[in-house]
Amino acid sequence: MINLRKIAPMALGNARRIGNKVGAVASGLGLAAILGGCSGTPPTDLGVDGDRLKPCPDKPNCVNSFAAADDTDHHIAPLAVKQPQEDWQALQALVDKTDNATIVSQNDGYMRVEYKSSLFGFVDDVEFLLVPDAQQIHVRSASRMGYSDLGVNRERIDEIRAALGNYSVSPD
Repeated sequence: MINLRKIAPMALGNARRIGNKVGAVASGLGLAAILGGCSGTPPTDLGVDGDRLKPCPDKPNCVNSFAAADDTDHHIAPLAVKQPQEDWQALQALVDKTDNATIVSQNDGYMRVEYKSSLFGFVDDVEFLLVPDAQQIHVRSASRMGYSDLGVNRERIDEIRAALGNYSVSPD
């Protein structure tokens, strides 16, 4: 004779374990769907407009060398260059060898790059604009999503500056 008192708790335990696994898989898929969307939609209005890069939005997730010097949330100094064409090529080579960077577009004196975070796949749009006569490469680095970037975009430009051996130029 089958003892239901022994079988019922075992069956219930198995059902709970299966339910937990299904729940974990469903949660994981939901999280993946949410985080997979962290790349956001690529902006369509980037590029050079009147010899300048697009201004930063009114959020602390962007730095721009064209921002006013007293705009401490957004202003960052452009990259100083001594030999504009050679330094531009060095910048392109640096970006090319960066694992999480993809050059999306470039032409003579302009480059747009997407940087993707390794953990959540957040995408930041970074632009470089060479101004040879001023011996500068202007920069704009902005997060596609979220309000704050916790300083990631500023840190990225500072790391690029250090890697190129450039120092900040004095703001006007």
